[in-house]
Amino acid sequence: MELLHPAACRAGFADVREAARRLVEQAPPEALLRPPAPGRWSAAECLDHLNRTGGPLAPRLEAALRRARAEGRTGAGPFGYGLLGRLFLRAVDPSGARPLRAPAAYRPAAALDVGAVAADFMRLQDALMRCAEAAEGIDLRRVRAASPAFPLLRLPVSAWLAGTLAHERRHLRQAEQAAGVG
Repeated sequence: MELLHPAACRAGFADVREAARRLVEQAPPEALLRPPAPGRWSAAECLDHLNRTGGPLAPRLEAALRRARAEGRTGAGPFGYGLLGRLFLRAVDPSGARPLRAPAAYRPAAALDVGAVAADFMRLQDALMRCAEAAEGIDLRRVRAASPAFPLLRLPVSAWLAGTLAHERRHLRQAEQAAGVG
């Protein structure tokens, strides 16, 4: 499992943002809203799912990083993920993860506006890039944030950044396939 430095995470979120922008520009709205098969998510649903998972997480990461900086928790990375973090990363890894059923709060909405979903996704990527920038110089193995879905699950920020990036790449690839783009 590759250890990612915050700069690599920031670049990864920028790449995801750009790929999503191309997807939305290249595919007509009806293609983005059409599921590829019964029981599968459309491209817009994939992006909405990512908004629902990352949207509540980004402020938690920002707050944890602000506290860490204020408390002087500095260090040079890349940082490890810990046992729980490694298990989390395995679960969201795009190359071999067995799909997990999304908790209800993270499932896409029944009716979607492609423009609104895409705009929210771009804002989320900007927030995640800011988190990765704020993580520079912080000891990310000591700084933890709680999961919005499971508050007892507290992972190192290094695992959240790497896991969120992997999760986004996985669903963005799924979105591209659903829309017939890429």
